[in-house]
Amino acid sequence: MFGVVPKALWQKQASSDERNRIHLATDPLLLRGRGKTILLEGGTSFLFDEKLADIYRVSGNGLVADLEQRGVTRESVDLIVMTHLHFDHAGGLVLQDRSGRLKPAFPNARIVVQQGELDDGLEPPEIRKASYRTEDLRMLHEAGLFAPVDGPAEVLDGIYVEPGRSHTRCHQVIRVGTGSEAIAFVGDLIPTSSHINPAWLMAYDLYPIDCNDRRKEFLAQAANQRWILYFYHDPRIKAGRVERNERGMYTFTQVE
Repeated sequence: MFGVVPKALWQKQASSDERNRIHLATDPLLLRGRGKTILLEGGTSFLFDEKLADIYRVSGNGLVADLEQRGVTRESVDLIVMTHLHFDHAGGLVLQDRSGRLKPAFPNARIVVQQGELDDGLEPPEIRKASYRTEDLRMLHEAGLFAPVDGPAEVLDGIYVEPGRSHTRCHQVIRVGTGSEAIAFVGDLIPTSSHINPAWLMAYDLYPIDCNDRRKEFLAQAANQRWILYFYHDPRIKAGRVERNERGMYTFTQVE
């Protein structure tokens, strides 16, 4: 999660176990209003073999169960907007029936993602093939649930997407609203609040130089516009605003 950053530095931000694993969240954002039920991101997969289950040690009840506790049924979700399609972001879009066959978790929702990201998910680049659950994505594609866009777009009134080569070739930031009340769902461009430093890149970032540049550009805009940033992977701090100090570094203030 911290790439080439020395452990002596990153362990001040995130404690690890004996295998250098840290606690991470996979928390989509639920939006309800104007007669629509919308998800930003799709949650992690739980469909792991024994080896991967041991590596990731995923816990919880899954996205569908979490939504049901909030009175949201699978069938009531209208729209899902994705930053990208790695298994820890899109895996929750798929369920298994009793026979082991895959089925959509949200059968009535259209899934918005960049066309280039969908292409990469269906035919992954070799270097990150393991990051995509291609079988899941092909099933959703064959079901006609993807509604890809190409470039910046307003996918619904007040919900905007802005792609940029960074974590993946066509990763996109999702913004809800404008001005100081806007929420920017940053996905893996800034996976946790510990990654506010543009140089703290992940080993998972396919395009680290572009990611560094894109993060700098985004942080400058977010600080200027006073956007609220939402961190999908942060287990402790979900949202906050950034400011640039006199040394040119970004500082972070949590928002409840």
